[in-house]
Amino acid sequence: MSTFKPIVQTLVTYLGLHDDFKTDLEAALKDAKSKGIKEFDPIKDLDDYIKFYDDLLEWVPSEDETATLILYKICMFYFVLDLLPQKYQTPIQP
Repeated sequence: MSTFKPIVQTLVTYLGLHDDFKTDLEAALKDAKSKGIKEFDPIKDLDDYIKFYDDLLEWVPSEDETATLILYKICMFYFVLDLLPQKYQTPIQP
């Protein structure tokens, strides 16, 4: 198993203690991948997605001529989380 930065290791530990959350996160990732978004192609499973989180902590933002690299990184981070069941989301009152 990889060595992760402390905050990501906290997530890994949490997933090890909460099978229901891990199962739901895996399902959310599978759902995200089913949308055909090419940025998810290198991510094969939850381990790859956790590695993506870990790498994101030290990623130095940069852009190319499309000006979409930063947007895609942010979207990849939140897209899967937004697919989780609502029971994991904090309710908001508009």
